[in-house]
Amino acid sequence: MLLAFGDLARPDGTVDRSERIADALLGEGLWFTTLNPRALTGTPTLFYRNGHGIIGHAKVREITTATPRDVSVALGYQAPFLRYTLHLSNVQRAAKPLALGDLVDSLTFVSNKKYWGGSFRRTPRRIPMPDYDTIIAAGKRAGTW
Repeated sequence: MLLAFGDLARPDGTVDRSERIADALLGEGLWFTTLNPRALTGTPTLFYRNGHGIIGHAKVREITTATPRDVSVALGYQAPFLRYTLHLSNVQRAAKPLALGDLVDSLTFVSNKKYWGGSFRRTPRRIPMPDYDTIIAAGKRAGTW
């Protein structure tokens, strides 16, 4: 599974930077999403920071309905559009983001190789296990994790 994310607008009009969001959530073994990921326990998951690359990977331990308190405690503000909580295990953070530009031609879930960013817009997204393995192997070769 692939989860893409970027900066979030806070209710007070300020912007919560994507790197802080990743630190806050992955550090706690959590992630929030608006759409039901329909993932099974143990589903391998990649985290793609928009404009930067893959910043980590983990396995889904459990999916629950997000409560306003869960979101508020984790992020420090209310975000009612975040409806599901992914409880994670085996979280591995990238030493540096893994850029995907060089891998696009070998990823089968990317249908338009020229405008490949579109494949990352609607997440959570199921991706084929060979694509997941390709990304993980590239990260290992690059010393990302």
